Amino acid sequence: AQVVEHARTQVGGDAPHRGDGVVDSCHRLLQEFLQLGQSLTAVKMDLARMLRRELQPELEEFLEEAVATIDNSISTVRRIASDLRPRMLDDLGLPDAVEWYAESFARRSELEVSCSVTCLGLKVDPKTSIALFRILQESLTNVLRHACARSVVISLSCSGGMLTLSIADDGQGFRMEEARKKHTLGVLGLKERTLTLGGSFCVSTAPGAGTRIQVQVPII
Repeated sequence: AQVVEHARTQVGGDAPHRGDGVVDSCHRLLQEFLQLGQSLTAVKMDLARMLRRELQPELEEFLEEAVATIDNSISTVRRIASDLRPRMLDDLGLPDAVEWYAESFARRSELEVSCSVTCLGLKVDPKTSIALFRILQESLTNVLRHACARSVVISLSCSGGMLTLSIADDGQGFRMEEARKKHTLGVLGLKERTLTLGGSFCVSTAPGAGTRIQVQVPII
């Protein structure tokens, strides 16, 4: 089954390619935040195990406060790490950020990931960049959680004043009719992000046939 939404088209232009030094710097910083989050989670688990024991009231209260503090710290680290990705768009541009995220996702998920970006150096306005990057993130999260896939193919290309992002997996697919009945927020959210940019959204899927999401937006 296939669902397609359409909207208007505009044309934009190109810009010089940014250096690899910024990519490495942002990547290292993000990895450090992620490692910090993992360390805090490990400490929290250790404290939680201690709380299962019979403790003096004062010590138990102290440990509970420590766990609450660590929870807040973990939330802060996750928020900063999440914010870093859109900030990368300002320094790297969308094409480089897509390549970086594809590599990062491949390492985390252990899926076979193929990424093709044919518009390196393209200048994309901030609103479009953030929206497409979020669509990429959410689509890959859905693949990891629901698709039972072994591989993912990501592509970003530009033609005729339109920017096209495609994410295809070889997973179990689903019935669009059932998704509509359940008001699946994942697909609806992706479509809404696309339509706010005046673009078109297409999802092609069927049980056992994988899923392919294609987003086309005008380059402003």
